[in-house]
Amino acid sequence: MPTAPHDALHHVFRDDPDLVNRTLYELCGIDLQVAKVTEINIDATELRPLERRADTVLRIESADRGPFVLIVESQTRTDDDKLRAWPQLVTHLYAKHGLPVALLVITQSSATEIWARRPIVCRVPGLPPTFQLVTLVMGPTNTRRVTELAEAAADVGFTVLSALVHGRSQDVDGILRTLMDALGTIDVSTAIAYAEHTEAALQHTPAALTLWKALMRTSTQPFVSALRAESEARGEARGEARGEAKMLLLALKMKGVVVTEEARARITGCTDTRQLEAWMLRCEGIATVDELFV
Repeated sequence: MPTAPHDALHHVFRDDPDLVNRTLYELCGIDLQVAKVTEINIDATELRPLERRADTVLRIESADRGPFVLIVESQTRTDDDKLRAWPQLVTHLYAKHGLPVALLVITQSSATEIWARRPIVCRVPGLPPTFQLVTLVMGPTNTRRVTELAEAAADVGFTVLSALVHGRSQDVDGILRTLMDALGTIDVSTAIAYAEHTEAALQHTPAALTLWKALMRTSTQPFVSALRAESEARGEARGEARGEAKMLLLALKMKGVVVTEEARARITGCTDTRQLEAWMLRCEGIATVDELFV
């Protein structure tokens, strides 16, 4: 499950690569006939700051326009640091891959939408621009509200994206109810992923989040039942891991092994019970906590 609203707004493209084509058609009215989408990972050893600035980077294979790179950035608010980071990111990817680069910004905020649309221009007064970056922006003012089930069921991926973008809209009630019904028309595993993205993206919109949770509590859709079972299983696994971690820390204390804060965080943060059991067996013959992780 995405860990933050920020993540949910761009992770949907990883789960549904075809959504790239439909989104660009919505924004530009151009059918790029996307044939293949491959996620690109920024190499942190090559340009370390970019690792935290690029949300999702995709290589797009277009049938009639050739390959290009698409950066998908989620913005929950205005951030003028991005006015320097985005040009750096675009030029780096252009130089590294030798392909045209497009930048897509997705936001739930109308104010952020207006801010992101302003061209980023680098120029010396009186001289032609050295660099100009114009972003594609998807926000509340230019994203269709999907409130009819037939339309939603025909394109569930876009319906999810529409619901995420309109999380602050006054008619979010109808949008989310339609989304819930549409999720019941697709396979359970995909519906679960979309439902989790939706909940994560609505964390900063309390009214919409409350409604979505109410819909999830009362729904009888098969994917909701499966999600509840999956959540319970994850909760049991986390509880078991916490118990194993406590036992390991107690064993280390009884042996007189000094546990640093870093080691304690690593142990208590581990959710893999097999790993914790392996550490428990290993702790019998160690003198320092560092030996536990060898």
